[in-house]
Amino acid sequence: MTARPFAAPLDLGNVRLRNRFVSAPMERNYCEVDGTMTDEYIAYLERRAAGGAALVFTEASYVRADGKGRVRQMGVDVDERIPGIAKMAEAIHAQGALVGVELNHGGRTAQSSVSGFVPVAPSPIPCAVVGGGMPEQLDGDDIEHIIECFGEAAARCQQAGVDVISLHGGHGYLIHQFLSPAYNHRDDEWADPALFVNKVIDAVRAMAPGIALGLRFSAFEAVDGGLDAETTRARIDAIATDRLDFLDVSAGNYESGQWIIQPGEWPRGLLAPFSEPYTRDFDLPVGVAGRISSPEVAAQIIESGQADFVSMARTLHADPDFPNRALDGGRYRPCIACNYCI
Repeated sequence: MTARPFAAPLDLGNVRLRNRFVSAPMERNYCEVDGTMTDEYIAYLERRAAGGAALVFTEASYVRADGKGRVRQMGVDVDERIPGIAKMAEAIHAQGALVGVELNHGGRTAQSSVSGFVPVAPSPIPCAVVGGGMPEQLDGDDIEHIIECFGEAAARCQQAGVDVISLHGGHGYLIHQFLSPAYNHRDDEWADPALFVNKVIDAVRAMAPGIALGLRFSAFEAVDGGLDAETTRARIDAIATDRLDFLDVSAGNYESGQWIIQPGEWPRGLLAPFSEPYTRDFDLPVGVAGRISSPEVAAQIIESGQADFVSMARTLHADPDFPNRALDGGRYRPCIACNYCI
């Protein structure tokens, strides 16, 4: 095994990562109530850049107000957010890292008690885990408007100096809801599970031309009637991956949250076998998440070809200097998956 395969640079579209460590989107709830960036959140993200991560993602950020899932979640829904995002991008760039924003709409997981709006979804199926508010079924015009919101949000990010956009197509959020047979029970054109995400890709490419663009998705849902690994693969095959610059593999949804945030007794790197087929079969860089909390695990995943980069959230929360320590062989504070940070 190469001593440090994670030290090699990697191209994502037209940008280059200085190494293979990516600070994954991690919900922090550090923004203002209206979704505006704060100095506190900038400092948090900047610290991960200073610790050696090549690409630092913000938390999943809502593209329309009714997709907001947390009281102080980051918003990219209106132009007033641009100055704060630009300040954040400048701080991260000063530490030598790239800046990524994960675009999201909560769909059925968003609740009116947080957003102030009735939740919307492909089909009226409530999410009991977060309160059980009954979502309204989206009509065609509103679906097209949300697609436009994704494109406008990407344009704001590009204007603010963001390098990379990731579309959150996993964890049970709106894109995932269209993809999943458990949550998309439509009988119109939007019953096509890949149509929504393909139109979102088109919108982002049109409104933020040239920006590095990827898709994060769950390799499986682990719920009755949901996506298993085989069905997910068929979904990804139907997505316009030729218009993407990377894929990022996670797992689970809100009804199977243990697969999104795995408990400490589960093996490290447990999702890497599910990313390997995508690395092998797609001509795109592929990342993977899932308890990648030691340099040895990261090295094994990359060296074996299971993934091209590793997406780490809790690991960098436990020790923002983990990438630098892995690169120089120094000591680091290990994440033990206690999940107190959640």
